[in-house]
Amino acid sequence: MKIIGRVFLVLLGSAAGLLLCLVLFFATFFDINDCRKAIIDAVFAHSGRTIHFSEDIHFDLMPTLGVQLGRLEISNAAGFAASPMIEIDSARVGVRFLPLFLGEIQFGPVQVKGLRLNLERDAAGSTNWDDLVGRKKSHGRHPEQADHTGLVFEVAGVEIHNATVTWQDHLAGRAFSLGDINCSTGRIANNTPFPVKGEFSYSQPESDFHGTIHFEGVSSADFLQHRWKHTSMHVSLVATGKDIPGGKGKLDIRLGQALVDIRQRHAEFQKLIVTGYGMVLRADGIIQGLLSDPDALEAQVEIPLFDIREVLERLKVDPLPNVHPAILSRAHGKGSFTYVPGKIELRDVTGQVDETSLLAGIQIEYAHDHPRCQISLNLGKLDLGQYFSRLKKTQNNLSRDSLPNPVSQVLGRILHGQWLKRVSIGAHVSAEKLLVRGIRFDTVQADLSAANGEIQSSSVTSGLYGGTLSASFSVQAAEKPPYTQLFFDLKKVDVRPFFSDMLGENSYAGLLDYTASVSFSGMHLSEIVKNVNGKVAFHLSDGVFPGVDLVRMARQTQAERAHRKPLKGSRLDSTRFGSITGSGILSAGVLQNKDLEVRAMGLRASGQGSLVLASHELDYLLKAKLVPISEGESDKASCDVFGIMVPIQVAGTVEEPHYWVSVSEYAKSLGASVIDTAGDLLRSVRDIFSGAGHSVAGKRASMAE
Repeated sequence: MKIIGRVFLVLLGSAAGLLLCLVLFFATFFDINDCRKAIIDAVFAHSGRTIHFSEDIHFDLMPTLGVQLGRLEISNAAGFAASPMIEIDSARVGVRFLPLFLGEIQFGPVQVKGLRLNLERDAAGSTNWDDLVGRKKSHGRHPEQADHTGLVFEVAGVEIHNATVTWQDHLAGRAFSLGDINCSTGRIANNTPFPVKGEFSYSQPESDFHGTIHFEGVSSADFLQHRWKHTSMHVSLVATGKDIPGGKGKLDIRLGQALVDIRQRHAEFQKLIVTGYGMVLRADGIIQGLLSDPDALEAQVEIPLFDIREVLERLKVDPLPNVHPAILSRAHGKGSFTYVPGKIELRDVTGQVDETSLLAGIQIEYAHDHPRCQISLNLGKLDLGQYFSRLKKTQNNLSRDSLPNPVSQVLGRILHGQWLKRVSIGAHVSAEKLLVRGIRFDTVQADLSAANGEIQSSSVTSGLYGGTLSASFSVQAAEKPPYTQLFFDLKKVDVRPFFSDMLGENSYAGLLDYTASVSFSGMHLSEIVKNVNGKVAFHLSDGVFPGVDLVRMARQTQAERAHRKPLKGSRLDSTRFGSITGSGILSAGVLQNKDLEVRAMGLRASGQGSLVLASHELDYLLKAKLVPISEGESDKASCDVFGIMVPIQVAGTVEEPHYWVSVSEYAKSLGASVIDTAGDLLRSVRDIFSGAGHSVAGKRASMAE
């Protein structure tokens, strides 16, 4: 056995020596440049491309047998730019010759310097590499037809220095470039993990956007099946420019695992974590249609709890002004994302913003000239008023615009944007509870739509303090200024809690029915109150109006007439009434009323007049009549009820009304006793209007908003 072993070693050494001699002989007497034409022909036969060598090809014996290439170019595909698709300043490829006898291809280190890769897509959607990956008929065998059975492929490592990749998309009108690409890998073998790391810069010529990207991770490849696997990948991106949110941004991307099938143009990724701007995004998903625009993308996305204010600050966006620091402080959500060409869908989106929970779904179709969007949004409890600033008060009045500047600007962009003419939007929005400046709406349901520059809702319903609210509206956003038509109807609304929440007044009571149908132009309160037109009507029943007890005052006046003591109403008093009804016509911002009717125990009143909404100027005649208690709430009209009638003129403004009565005319016909009663009644009505005016002046900001 020892003899056999020695013989085997001698034979093996002899074979190795002979092979070395052959290699030396080949390297000395054989010039590979004589085969350049054969190489050029072979490349053209396989790919239809031409290869051009600007420098001679050299053999290297150390540190491994290899080929040293100088500058070379590979032509572009037909129909694309005349410049080469691939350019290389220099490259070296080493080959280990002993594994060749075992049917294995083992390369030494591969070094590439000055690689320039120019990628393009034409207006028809074809790319200049389609023929190289089998999506176009080529001059050679299709990659899937090649027989690689038993082939063993290995590379000691790859180093790329100072490479550049450009992308020109004539279909989408976009372009970008990757420069200063430097990367290296460990030993690459079939189905064997190897480390990879590198960096490159990124820029977009048509916009102010540039940055640097560093990456590191572990990869493996199945070269026979064209499959890649990446694990523990870490990518760091730093970008600057005016088109970057906040002017500068940094993203940290970590990927647990990605499986890429080049032949099937399919990829799966798991445990993708993107961190930036104070937010974290986690996703798992699949991509179909690699190496071009994706054919499909599906992902499960989650955004853990984050501070909205911190995100806005990093984006250089000011939060809504004058809101409590606890507002816009926290949010989180998750959902399913699906993309196919021409359609994007978000499904089963759940989350929370501050104290408001939400369940939503969005579907966008954009394959045609007029994109369509369908939205479903279900909210829990939402206090909408806390997200808007309070109205600013001037010395004697309120600012005329009820919306803060940021909100007004957003609404202006929405309403005045030309995009509304090109899209179709449908939405169903609901809320369990909605608070607007303290006013509570229950079980809100709204169907909204937008098309051809018009925003409208055919149905808005809500519970409101034991009653109901129903409304509809339309906004012609394409017009300048926007033109709005609004209808709403209140039924059996309990006035006491309503005014308590809206004005902070607990003295009012009753059940309110109110109907309004109005139209106006503009977006701001100062514009609207000058041109609003329409009709209003109301009916308030079984209630209390604060400020005066007219029945008590009338009786006391009669009892104490002889003492001639002045008698005034107290704001602690109140008048119980059976009903207050009326209607009005709005024309160019002026409200005209001719049929006010008040029915109460011992009191009847009717009135007519006008109110200028812009200036709050009043011009009103109130005919108050003290009647027998049994007649106060009867069905008879005021003019048919016997009693002492006093006409009271009201002028000034809602905040500061003035009252007077011509008692001399009554004295002539009815006697001096009327003067006492009229004076007391005038003071009583003055207290009513003064109290109401005080409430309106002090709380009108809430009402306007």
